[in-house]
Amino acid sequence: MAQRAGRLSFARLRAQFTKEVLCTLRDPRSRMVVFMPPLLQLLVFAFAATLEVRNVDAVSYTHLRAHETVLDLVCRLLLEKKKK
Repeated sequence: MAQRAGRLSFARLRAQFTKEVLCTLRDPRSRMVVFMPPLLQLLVFAFAATLEVRNVDAVSYTHLRAHETVLDLVCRLLLEKKKK
């Protein structure tokens, strides 16, 4: 018995976890505390989050053309497009 005192018994841990989950789900107030915040977050963040990108400047950086501005980059790309 002295050897097992220092070890973690996964069966006991699982039993304790199961007991706590069942006790939490039995109590209506605990259920509300567990389930309501994630549901509210889903509702709020669904309207707040968007994947639309606005007002973002595009910049290209390489070690060869580090001095280029956005205008230089656009001009260079347009000239390359005309060559083709």
